[in-house]
Amino acid sequence: MVLTGEVFRFAEDAIDSAPERQGVYAVYQGNELIYIGKAEQEDTIKSRLRSHLLGDNPCLKNATAYRYEVCDNPRHREKLYLEVYQMSYLKLPRCNNFPSPKFYNKQQVSWPN
Repeated sequence: MVLTGEVFRFAEDAIDSAPERQGVYAVYQGNELIYIGKAEQEDTIKSRLRSHLLGDNPCLKNATAYRYEVCDNPRHREKLYLEVYQMSYLKLPRCNNFPSPKFYNKQQVSWPN
């Protein structure tokens, strides 16, 4: 099972109550788990959820709920939860497969002469 515990609405007022600590989180659209993410270093669960709410990942624009887990090693926990999900469903959550706008912003585009 990926992330258990209380489910919160994916809305500004609910995200305002999210912890300002590192950890992992799962985002849902209805009953479908669509994304597993992490907050580490200078990021917090609250800041990451807020950035998703404000649109840094178009795949999450119709998200309806989230769960979170505060932990000391979010990178390890995220990897574990993604592996468990992939073993159970033979795929990743659909928004974990969606290219991040940050990926495209880092790409150098050059046209042939």
